[in-house]
Amino acid sequence: MARAANYPFIGIDLTAGKRPSDVAGLTQSGRAKFLTSTTNAEIVRSVHALGGQIVAVDSPMGFPVGLCCLEETCECAPLDGLTGRSAERELAQLGISCFWTTKRTIIKAMIYRAIELKAALEASGCIVLEVYPYAVKRLLLGKPLPKKSTELGLARVVAGAREHLPGFRQPAGWQPTHDQLDALFCAITAQLHAAGQTQSLGDPSEVPIIIPRVPEVGTRALPGGGGDVRGAAGLSR
Repeated sequence: MARAANYPFIGIDLTAGKRPSDVAGLTQSGRAKFLTSTTNAEIVRSVHALGGQIVAVDSPMGFPVGLCCLEETCECAPLDGLTGRSAERELAQLGISCFWTTKRTIIKAMIYRAIELKAALEASGCIVLEVYPYAVKRLLLGKPLPKKSTELGLARVVAGAREHLPGFRQPAGWQPTHDQLDALFCAITAQLHAAGQTQSLGDPSEVPIIIPRVPEVGTRALPGGGGDVRGAAGLSR
């Protein structure tokens, strides 16, 4: 499929499919463009319309080793007997909360959708990364982060985007939403990945979570860490 060469770095704030997903494109110089797409086929078309090459998706995109699905009626079980994927446990060790990929997850539909989207994007020639924008913002912007749906929270994240994208140019008249900003920080992670400035969390036999490479980040809690929160309803990817 032919690509334009405008926005090679793409971020997707994926939904379960009942409402449009936000798609953010970034140029090498930091110019941003935003689209919305509802179906996986529409997302793939948006990615190619933007000229996407590296696509960072906000959703788990695989199962723990040993699981073939997330259905409680199936006998499959994690081989290590632990909760969630290894990358999610590594995030918890950093003090970063996330949803856990288990048979009781409340984002099952989104995970199934993300796995299909990953396959479709890779088949069309894209490099696909699993990212978690809350972790990206924690690592790049620090804590505390104001609630992302508030005016203060939106302003903090926009300021952070300008800080980490010196050439950041937002669309004229842009009134950012927190979903667009999550997509933008996914795209920032794709750009960092192209520059070799990311690191991979998790066992290579599972789909890793890609986070910014930050000095002195290892298997320890970050300052102000939130601890190990297992799929609290107030969290959103």
